[in-house]
Formats: sequence, C-alpha cells, structure tokens
Amino acid sequence: MARDIDEIDEQIIGQLQVDGRRSAAEIARELGLPRATVRRRIESLTSEGLITIRAYAYSHQIGLPIHVWIVLRVSLDRVVAAAQMLSTFKELRWVGVVSGGSNILAEGFFSSSQHAHAFFTQRLASVSGIQQVETLHVLSLEKFAFDWTAMRHADEDYDLSSVSGHQLAHAADD
Repeated sequence: MARDIDEIDEQIIGQLQVDGRRSAAEIARELGLPRATVRRRIESLTSEGLITIRAYAYSHQIGLPIHVWIVLRVSLDRVVAAAQMLSTFKELRWVGVVSGGSNILAEGFFSSSQHAHAFFTQRLASVSGIQQVETLHVLSLEKFAFDWTAMRHADEDYDLSSVSGHQLAHAADD
C-alpha cells in the first residue's frame, strides 16, 4: 500500500503539475524549503511510484484527431485476458477493468476514421470474449486537469456527515 503524502509533498506535486521541468532549486525557493529536502522528496515520490513526470502531447496537434472511449462487455471468464490483450494495443492509452453494465473501459486515439475502422474490425474483433462494444467519440474536451491536490481535498466541500454508509448501500442497489 502506498504511503500517505503530507502537505509538503502536495505542494511539491502542485509545483511539478504546473511545470514538470522545474528544478528542485526553483521549487525550494517558491515553497521556502531547503533544496535538499525538495530534491529528496521528489526522488522519494518518484521511486515509490506515487508520481511520474512526463510530457503530455495534445492528440489533435500531433496527428491523432479521433479520441474515443471504448466501453466493452466481456464474458466474465475472459475479462482479465481481454484487458491484458487490450493493454498491448498501441492505439489505447488507458485500459481499466470496471464495474457496472460493462466491465472494461479503454481510451483510444486514431489518426483517421479509416484507422479507427480498421482497429475495430481487425484488431478489436480478434479479442476473445467480447459480447458488446460501445464507443463514445469525444467531440470536445472541456476540462483536462491533473490537480490531484484539489481532488484529494474536494470532499471538504461537502457535509459528509449527512451521508451514511446505509444510504450509499441502498443507492448502489437502485
């Protein structure tokens, strides 16, 4: 299990989210912390797998204008094998096993309608156990954020004492 992060870790992560190329010295100056502390914390956060620092390319601007969420219903005895196979497909950035009416969700990017068509009829069709496919074509992206600090504290905006576990269990049954 991953360790808890503290306020200093959150501040460092926040600085890296703004610009992942910032040096430990710059972050230390911004936060009023010793450079060695920031450098050590960044090394710890990355080596423990709590964060990764990567460049993100905008798909439309690099020749992948078709952005699709793929919702799959797969026979239960094939879910793990199907998810593992899907994870090998170059077009898919994200593959997850989910609960609900469907059991695998994937995000894909394609260079053209022809590319998407070939993917679905040739590559996806080869995955054993798929019972149903639904695609959700992303027409516009209204929010794209990685503000994990805000998300970690979003529950503070609510009165959670008014929501009991009993109510949640019944809501899941509906």
